Amino acid sequence: MRPPLWVPTTAALAAGLGIAALVGQAEPASAAPVQVTAQQLLINQRISQAGVRRSNTALQLLGPLRASGSSAATGWGTSAIANAAITAAKLAPSAVNTAALANDAVTTAKIANGAVTAQQLGPGLATNATAVFKDGPVALTAGAGPAAVATLSLPAGSYSITGKAYATAGAAAATVNCRLSAGTDFDQSVVTAPAAGSSTLPFQVVHQFTAAGAATLACSTDAAASVSFIKLTALTVPQIANTASP
Repeated sequence: MRPPLWVPTTAALAAGLGIAALVGQAEPASAAPVQVTAQQLLINQRISQAGVRRSNTALQLLGPLRASGSSAATGWGTSAIANAAITAAKLAPSAVNTAALANDAVTTAKIANGAVTAQQLGPGLATNATAVFKDGPVALTAGAGPAAVATLSLPAGSYSITGKAYATAGAAAATVNCRLSAGTDFDQSVVTAPAAGSSTLPFQVVHQFTAAGAATLACSTDAAASVSFIKLTALTVPQIANTASP
């Protein structure tokens, strides 16, 4: 049911008269006097001093990160960084490279077990083994000179190469002379096997191949003989120093 038209009109008129009466009674505001005691001033002084100290401390912490005149920013030293404060998740990819690491900065104790695998090492740093074997026997012809009895093919690189062979004489004793050669480097072993008996020939040589090459075992004998159970093994090494002993 709609109210009579005079009801809202009367209400609006009454509200207007009330506001006018309030405006007519308003007086200018006046500020009361403010008194500051010595204790309040001391408190304010202490608050200001604390703020200055904190600001100075912050500036000192940020000092190494700011250039000063012609001097470049030095950054924070190790002693200023808490243990475990910088984790792998906080480092950008490739942020730490070889140039950023000090000599001897990364030690065995700082590398977790299994963290560095052979695939993560640079060329020549990982140790890989390449080997061949020949059980034989491989017959040797008396007085015929050295004959190749086993060959180990290798790619370019630095190697420590070991070898072993088993020399067996025929009806008479035989002197078997074998040489393991890798480029110009070699090792030689000579044994005299008793009649129908055997002796072991060991070998050790190091060599750096600048291109693909091979380690070869060649043997000769002065009487009927054979070699068997031949094994040649090459281990990759980072570098080689091979000098004559004084």
